[in-house]
Amino acid sequence: MLAPNGFYVARNELRRRRSAALREATMQHGAAALARSRQASHSVDEAVRFLVARGLDEQHVRDGSMPQAALDFAAAIVREHVPAGEPTRALQIGNFVGVSLSYVSATLRALHPDSVVVSIDPNITHRAIADPQSHVLALLGHFDLLRNNAVITGYSLEQNLGDDPTLDPLAHLVSEQACERVLENLATVTGERFQLVLLDGNHEAEYLAREMIALRGLLAPGAVLVIDDVEVGAWDAVVEVFERVAAEEDEFEELGRNGRVGVLRFKAATGPSPKPPAS
Repeated sequence: MLAPNGFYVARNELRRRRSAALREATMQHGAAALARSRQASHSVDEAVRFLVARGLDEQHVRDGSMPQAALDFAAAIVREHVPAGEPTRALQIGNFVGVSLSYVSATLRALHPDSVVVSIDPNITHRAIADPQSHVLALLGHFDLLRNNAVITGYSLEQNLGDDPTLDPLAHLVSEQACERVLENLATVTGERFQLVLLDGNHEAEYLAREMIALRGLLAPGAVLVIDDVEVGAWDAVVEVFERVAAEEDEFEELGRNGRVGVLRFKAATGPSPKPPAS
């Protein structure tokens, strides 16, 4: 005998409800277990410990990340200058495995729980660590910071080559493709202005100088810019760009440097932004 159509409809609806209830129960159970595992307060040492437990080499992680002292130095200036009592919109260029990104996120969330950090990184092999973004997301999850982040896989300007010497140029270009000109696209699509920017990406002077120019349309008046590796002797190209920008007194003022990071404050520009240097 043929069952009436209403029987099949009712059976399918019952199955759908059971499946939805099972998914909801699984989600709640998983969320509770995850919450219990997220007990650690943020520190660079705890971030490194977590990443090493994931199989990364500790020296590679530390050498490629900003140290606690540099981050603390920048954070003290940030707390003094970012608007109090409201969410901070921050931008970070260059994530590596997420040590500085998690630090910035935790610092800003402590100031306001709705602060958000947008970050840009092409997710290419660096310091022999492949797929670093997988570690970034895991670290943000470890500190319960995923809701305070928007991670963009891309290049701030055009694609550039990573540091894997085993790849020929064509293999580099193909294997390291990611979205390009993200800064320009952010300005076009969102129109948002950031109160804090941390720059720790491409260290070539010409590329960094053009990033600084592209950033001007994304900075809120009074925005704080933190630039890593402003180290005389180690990264003279970065020092040169930092000092050139700091000298633009109509647009920027230097707030300090500690031998590792340099910090600038953006003023609302009264004239046209400078043209990028010739390629």
